[in-house]
Amino acid sequence: MSDTDTNFQNQRRTDITSLIRLISSAANDAMHSWEQETGGIPSLDDSVPDSARAVSSPDLLRAVRLLEGACGQLCAALSPTFISVVNRAWAPLDAACLRVAVDAKIPDVLEGHPHGLHVSAIAKQTALPAEKLARTLRVLSMKHCFREVAKDTFANNRLSHALRSQLPLTDLVWTFENICNPPAWTHLSETLADSAYGPSDDLAKSAFSWGVREKMPDTPLFKYLATRPEESERFGKAMTAWQLGGVQEFYPIADLPENTTWCDIGGGMGGVLIPVANRNPQLRLTLQDQPHVVEEAKNNFAKECPDALKENRVSFVPINFFTESPVPNQDIYYMRMIIHDWPDAASVDILTNVRKAMKPSSRLLVRAYSSSTQYFSSRSKILHAVASTDDYVLISSVAASEGALETRGDVAPSPLLPNYGTGGARPFYMDVNMMCMLNAKERSLDDMIELGTKAGLVFVKFWDCVEMSIVEFKAANALGAQQPQSTQQVLSHGAHLWGVSQRPTRAPAYLLRKLANPRRKLTHHTAGSLCPTGAPLDAETLDPAQRKDGVHTLLKLIASSANDAVALWEQEAGSIPSLDEAKPDSTCASHPDLLRSVRILEGACFQLCSTLSPTFITLFMKGFAPLDAACLRVAVEAKIPGILENNPGGLRVAEIAMKTGLPANKLSRVLRVLSLKHCFREGQFVFFYAALPPALTRPMTVSKDTFANNRLSIALHSSAPLADLIHFFDSVCTPLAWNNLYDALMDPANGPSEEPTVCAFSWGAKDTVFGHLQKHRFGRAMTAIQLGAVHDFYPIGSLPPNATWCDVGGGVGGVLLPIAQAYPHLRLTLQDQPHVIEEGKKHFEQTCPAALQDNRISFVPLDFFKESPVPEQDIYYMRMIVHDWPDAACIQFLTNIRRVMKPTSRLLIQEYVLTDSVTESTSRTDKAGPNLPGVVDAPKPLLRNYGAGGIRPFLMDLNMMTLNNARERSLEDIIHLGHSAGLEFVKFWDCVEMSIVELKAA
Repeated sequence: MSDTDTNFQNQRRTDITSLIRLISSAANDAMHSWEQETGGIPSLDDSVPDSARAVSSPDLLRAVRLLEGACGQLCAALSPTFISVVNRAWAPLDAACLRVAVDAKIPDVLEGHPHGLHVSAIAKQTALPAEKLARTLRVLSMKHCFREVAKDTFANNRLSHALRSQLPLTDLVWTFENICNPPAWTHLSETLADSAYGPSDDLAKSAFSWGVREKMPDTPLFKYLATRPEESERFGKAMTAWQLGGVQEFYPIADLPENTTWCDIGGGMGGVLIPVANRNPQLRLTLQDQPHVVEEAKNNFAKECPDALKENRVSFVPINFFTESPVPNQDIYYMRMIIHDWPDAASVDILTNVRKAMKPSSRLLVRAYSSSTQYFSSRSKILHAVASTDDYVLISSVAASEGALETRGDVAPSPLLPNYGTGGARPFYMDVNMMCMLNAKERSLDDMIELGTKAGLVFVKFWDCVEMSIVEFKAANALGAQQPQSTQQVLSHGAHLWGVSQRPTRAPAYLLRKLANPRRKLTHHTAGSLCPTGAPLDAETLDPAQRKDGVHTLLKLIASSANDAVALWEQEAGSIPSLDEAKPDSTCASHPDLLRSVRILEGACFQLCSTLSPTFITLFMKGFAPLDAACLRVAVEAKIPGILENNPGGLRVAEIAMKTGLPANKLSRVLRVLSLKHCFREGQFVFFYAALPPALTRPMTVSKDTFANNRLSIALHSSAPLADLIHFFDSVCTPLAWNNLYDALMDPANGPSEEPTVCAFSWGAKDTVFGHLQKHRFGRAMTAIQLGAVHDFYPIGSLPPNATWCDVGGGVGGVLLPIAQAYPHLRLTLQDQPHVIEEGKKHFEQTCPAALQDNRISFVPLDFFKESPVPEQDIYYMRMIVHDWPDAACIQFLTNIRRVMKPTSRLLIQEYVLTDSVTESTSRTDKAGPNLPGVVDAPKPLLRNYGAGGIRPFLMDLNMMTLNNARERSLEDIIHLGHSAGLEFVKFWDCVEMSIVELKAA
């Protein structure tokens, strides 16, 4: 290794170490803020709203911004590219941006330009409008897909390089954004509530079929694809992108003897068989699929594995696996991502046809996503995993009873959820995806064994492959022979349930803890008395010290898993991969130990952020995720938090379904996805291992399909404005605007337009956003955005008695209400459109009647384009107004304000203020003027604008672009608008989220 390479490697190690230290220091700062403001750290299991004082604490907001940025960057740096890109593809606005990059082939345009291209050059080659394209690429680069190397100059990096047009991961992203999201995911809530679609398991009554019903009524996915050859081809290529947990990484293929026969049933275009053929020349291979797919597979082999064809090591045989058996007497039959497409009866038909062809020594390997969403059964010794299928198997594990032994060894360490939370969420995303696309499902191991039994197969072994695992079967002695029907019976028959590389049997975690502290005993209780103290789980059972210890444990997990991943990359690849290198991952990206480390890392990072972030931040980010957002919409529209409000121990999903009219079997899967990311809590009761304090141990649910509110879900109660904000995101923004981003940009009339009536929203809704909105819900939704509140940063308390404050465009009083409550010495005026003013009066009558009784507030209608506000106020205030309008309109209403200002008046404009990731703050200070305190770059190695931790202003910028052709602005932009209206810049107030620009009359 050269000195340069050594320096780079040392710097990468230093960067990883710095990120870990940043996470630790930010978490400790956040804990200090919570303790200072509320007396303790909140728990994810609290069913009470956040303290308004705490969530507006500037120090807490700064700490959480740093924490989010460091966690996001650490995961991006150490995760395999596939995980990072696929995780991004779930997010609706991220995914809409990814679609722009993919469909416009921007990674291809940038290839060969290591120093990047200016956006004008990219726009010229892609025929997209440069200014809007820059905003789109900036959002991607803030989450480390593409790299902004200079202002408006972008280059490929490790993630974007994997999205070049010839690569299957590109087709997978395209499939998510063109086949899954607009037709299917967006319509999840409607289809669940529909009396015909909701309870149906018919392939033609899925959310996807709902989405295409106007063009192709009663059309299931595969019939739809059959009529669209180009889309079908891309879909087939997309399936080859699923390579994590490759079969050869876990199953001992290399040990198979010479001339072993291997038949890949439904093998697609060879995504699995080609790497098997390349690495195992001793095998005789057969690929079977539909005739047109088999032809594509031949072409793929000719390109990627020509030796197998020349040596006659692979055969291609068409098959209809519903009506035909595969080639007979093969040693290994293999099926990957097949069974999860079909209902039980069809799956049994497929497996039976395979069974007919098997010889006594044959084995059938069914690939499945391994997942451990688990609940403890109080009546058995089986720890069942919560539903998933052939391609995603939900695993069962040995019970937690004294003396029980666990050989699986991969249950997540405490305090993570047993299934790794976010780190293990992909199988559950896939489960809901299959429900949306095909009314299909992922299955538990019990389910898989039962299918095999009905088809005359005997369960042999489970191979845990971290991502997609393997269920191994053999043929029964005779069709219909008696077989074990459950995992419990399998255990009693002595089968190798876990069998992961013949791991030695070891005591489960709770026994290890008990041995470490033998004076404490595992305490079993019943009916709501299952923690060592005998009290039900409640926030009060965890004292502040225990909560802090839980956070410190998460920090240790992040550090240890990151260091494990670093060691693995260096050992297997020679170095830690860089986010800035346009190189593909090495083959060690599929290494089992790396996948395990990343799974812990993802789960610990997300749970740490969820624990310490204000609820709004966590749910705001969820609101941009298409599948998360679709599930959130179900919860909000069905008012599930309200149903659970008076049931702290939770309700069975059957009861929730009865109250909502939604199908229970599908609703449980939706709620489970939310609970995996700590929105809702699954399980009626919990117990803790007594060897450690409760805060350090994992609550294990006693009752499957029982859900309760927690700190996040309670904030989605129908009486809370945040529920209206989520409704706005999921019912208006996603289907009518975000999903149309690429199409609107490509349209020669819509793309370059700055007109509010010619934007992505008008493309989708054939209306303007203000004409479409339900004014009441939208107005309430805007009151939910309270982070960076003006009274937490601007010295309102120092204003003299009877100082006047005019809120221009103040809505229903979301900002003015807390000011009126906290500062009775002020004289306030709220100005907006007449119907909004009336709503504002009602709002004050309900929540702050004293301000009305004391005549401290006035309500004055205003059209700020045509009129000036009330004259000679000490403070004029505008929040989230400027971002709605183009420059000319902004200058018009700012000029109207300037006309009535006295020399001592101040205008405070509060908006999301954009800061770029490449210009140092000192340079920005020099441009803006001398009075620019508080603009501080993020600590290295974060992006200067905090990357993922500072992304909300940039997401809002894209949101405004798609809704109204509007925008968020930089500080320089706002100062320029002020100058054009006769206003002079005074000061910038950094409020972390939405900041304040202070102006005075020139």
